[in-house]
Amino acid sequence: MVAKLAKIGIVPDRTSTPPARSRHRQGIDAAPKPAQEKISVYLKEALVTGDAKLENGWLFFKNTGLYAGYRNRR
Repeated sequence: MVAKLAKIGIVPDRTSTPPARSRHRQGIDAAPKPAQEKISVYLKEALVTGDAKLENGWLFFKNTGLYAGYRNRR
């Protein structure tokens, strides 16, 4: 993975600046906004469906640690 990232200018222990016009750089720059929007939608849905609860300013998730269809194996 380190070698793959180095090809687009992302290397450890150094400030990296891939070319401004590269498609990789454009993807990296564009990623945070849609990711934050998806997280926001998920949080709201989790509260509505009961998969999460808000208590004293903390958000708790009921299914933390339940992976790969764990519910279906009970």
